[in-house]
Amino acid sequence: MVFLPLVALMFLINYIRFYMTKILNSQSSPFTERASISFKTLKGTLLQHKADQNKERQSEDEVDLNACIAKIKPDVKHGSAIMRSSRLRKAFNFLPENSVKQRKAYYCAPESGYFVQKVEFNQMASMLQNPDMMGNMVKQNIQSVINVSMFRAIGAIFSGFIIAQLPYPLGQKFKTMTQQGIRLHNLDPSFVSSMSWSFLLIYGLSGILSLMITDTKALEETLMAQSGNMMMQNQNMMGGGKDFNQVFKVEKENYEILNWKFALEDIDDAFIAKYERKI
Repeated sequence: MVFLPLVALMFLINYIRFYMTKILNSQSSPFTERASISFKTLKGTLLQHKADQNKERQSEDEVDLNACIAKIKPDVKHGSAIMRSSRLRKAFNFLPENSVKQRKAYYCAPESGYFVQKVEFNQMASMLQNPDMMGNMVKQNIQSVINVSMFRAIGAIFSGFIIAQLPYPLGQKFKTMTQQGIRLHNLDPSFVSSMSWSFLLIYGLSGILSLMITDTKALEETLMAQSGNMMMQNQNMMGGGKDFNQVFKVEKENYEILNWKFALEDIDDAFIAKYERKI
């Protein structure tokens, strides 16, 4: 009397969770599309108004390049430097030796190198200043509330039942996995409780769910998002924004282990030898 209702309930819950996760993770969500459009329109209007004012001022005064560079946000500046550095490392064999040494000194000089400087890192400020991160945290909290409410409802209705027995023996360490919601110390670990069975059905019903949902790619992405929801939430709470000190340290170590060899050293001889055979 418990097995079939539990399977049907878990299938219905997975079906609802699929569409809930798909709506929350979609880039053009119907709940946020109208707000994002209005925000983009307002932002574009303000930027255009500010650009017009700057043009009027530039016609009278000269542009101070150093002042413009100083106004750039540190996150944007450091992120652009890391991207430029990674591109240089990938193609450094095509640069002359002097150019490689100059760039390496610019980034990794012991006292004045770009990757040697210390960057102030405020975890909470970086989280609050990033609207995308705050939006992702809200979505993950909504999904967590759904999961917690679901398991509490299942625990209140179906807890305390034994619905299956595994055909092979298990050790006592498996009791916490197979007998959640039951406190019987003398019960064999091969018996499976209803709560443990509900955890298995979360991932076991994905094959049956794919028969009803034709978009298998979206189903796989949604299941991956559901399984990684808690991990991503912990990373956001612990990691906040990007700590550029750690990124600079890794990038500096990558520069120190570079083994330069000019890739175009014998390119003329190789080119002549390649086409000389065809002639």
